[in-house]
Amino acid sequence: MKEINIAFITPRISGIGGAEKYVAEKILWLKKNNYSCIVIAGNHEEGESPYLELLKENKIKYYNIDWLNNPAYIIDKNELEKKLKELKKIIDENNIDIIESNQIICGIYGYNLSIKYKIPILLNVLSELGFEKKTDYIELLKRFNKKNLYYNLGSNSNRYIENETGEKLENCRNIPIPITWNDTIEIKDKEFILTVARFDRGKEYLFSLIEDFRKLKLSKEEIIPKKLILVGDGIYKGKIEKRVSEINEEFLEEIIVLKGFVTGIELEKLYSECSIYVGMGTTLLTAAAYKKPCIIATIDEKNNYKSIGYFKKEKNNEYSFGQPLQNSEFQTYDYYILKLCQDKLFKINIVENSYGFIEEYFSLESVMRRWEREYSRILSDFNSLGNEYYIPRYKFFIYLKIYLKRYKIIQKILRFKTKK
Repeated sequence: MKEINIAFITPRISGIGGAEKYVAEKILWLKKNNYSCIVIAGNHEEGESPYLELLKENKIKYYNIDWLNNPAYIIDKNELEKKLKELKKIIDENNIDIIESNQIICGIYGYNLSIKYKIPILLNVLSELGFEKKTDYIELLKRFNKKNLYYNLGSNSNRYIENETGEKLENCRNIPIPITWNDTIEIKDKEFILTVARFDRGKEYLFSLIEDFRKLKLSKEEIIPKKLILVGDGIYKGKIEKRVSEINEEFLEEIIVLKGFVTGIELEKLYSECSIYVGMGTTLLTAAAYKKPCIIATIDEKNNYKSIGYFKKEKNNEYSFGQPLQNSEFQTYDYYILKLCQDKLFKINIVENSYGFIEEYFSLESVMRRWEREYSRILSDFNSLGNEYYIPRYKFFIYLKIYLKRYKIIQKILRFKTKK
């Protein structure tokens, strides 16, 4: 089989997020199996990412495009044309056969690049966020879906988007996140609850978890873990630090620990030593691979980001790692934590179910063999997405926000008037 050259167009390769880990591990497997890959990403600062360092160590070409996550250029057709030419130059330099994108804004650039230059492309959606009524991003998914080029991490994730938008995406092809873990590390229980996340939009569950852990400590139940450890960084950091400091002062001890940015073996040890994991996405699946009972954190604002229970295999291989299931019971995190602590047999059953599911369904080798078949299918079947660019339409206030970013002086005037 001819060597396939793949370009990954992704929002960033930075931090400790699940998407970054996913892209890096996928690329390394492909390289090991005689594919050639490059990364085109935006919003990155040198030296902040263990995943980028890993890719560089393995001689993976990386292009840092600072405008790649900026929708302002998309609504200006002349600017868009310039950006597409810039991307095409990279594509030609590397003889790229197929593009994979995994986020909406950079996916729009990829889509329009394919429209202009007829390059095969797929969209692999890693997050359900961004499809609210204030945008028409669902139109992009519909275009990919029509051509059998829209992928998601699971049927439940796709269903969530369908429910949010009222659209049917029946051609969605579901391939789960591949999970890797260090099976030489000893599994222990050091009596702490762990969560790992970017302190950013979509992770508002962190605030609920902090308050629910406080409630557990106030109950003085001796069976609950002694500490809550939060790993991560981001825009919510200041707000989280303030609340954690207040709670620790209230209890006259550090019951909530902010670890900041943690990677590598230190992070793997935290997974292997926690009593319970709370989170979503790749981090949740990774914790399950370390034989930990995992409580699903949700993105559901309507239910105050409460949990829907434990990660486990549902009927027909369904599962959730952050999206509500059809019959989900929303409960507080302290409810689900206490239930695990009170019933050891129940806890063991949850661990056995989730670990067995990870081994069967999420192993890197089995997932990547499915991707190999998809790449071959797309390259043999691809016959162009058409000739019409996708230029997103926004609600008025989003247009205003986009243009204000261009004109910083107007922002300063508005802030000055607000203060007056």
